[in-house]
Amino acid sequence: MKVLVLSHQYPHALNSTIGCFVHEQVKALRKHCEVVVISPTPVTSPIMRRFKPYWPYYASRPRKTEVEGIMVYRPRYMHLPTKWGFPLDAFLMCLALGGLLNRLKETFSFDLIHAHTLCPDGVAAAWLGRRMGIPVVCTIHGGDINIYPHWTRFIRIVTQQAIRSVDALVAVSAESKERALALETPKQDIRVIPNGVDLQQFAPQDKELSRKELGLP
Repeated sequence: MKVLVLSHQYPHALNSTIGCFVHEQVKALRKHCEVVVISPTPVTSPIMRRFKPYWPYYASRPRKTEVEGIMVYRPRYMHLPTKWGFPLDAFLMCLALGGLLNRLKETFSFDLIHAHTLCPDGVAAAWLGRRMGIPVVCTIHGGDINIYPHWTRFIRIVTQQAIRSVDALVAVSAESKERALALETPKQDIRVIPNGVDLQQFAPQDKELSRKELGLP
């Protein structure tokens, strides 16, 4: 099976922790199937880079790279800052990704699109998947159901559209599932699959020793 992962949050050279939870899942998924990642990146103008200090690093992201052996494409899309422009990212992503997905389908005939977060990734994936006849799964992570839909009515509508449009939904907690079902959308099957933990990296330690190593009282 071949899976295309769509997430605007994914680690890169200047920020190794952003979207690390997606990356860890992709690494585990590769043990069972082939995976390619698309991480849309905002287009940055010289004016925006001057007024938004954190934007210059967007421009420095390579359009195609490998992260621990995983092929990652970072196509550019026009982004409108502020919460009012946020829901339009889904539409703008579609415009930017259509050509790439068509080309990618010729060399990596993916069977499934797995999007992370309802808006904008889930909405964009649903539209693109419907056009290409590819099923779409979307994972609800937290902010996309707990925070963003309460910013504006437009974001709420776009979020509802994502819930209705994708073929399957995964929530990382029972509370996220209930909040998704409460958004006045037709009830559908939402599976709760908590984020996994690497027990070789995260394991209980001796408390006294940990306090000493961290210099805590």
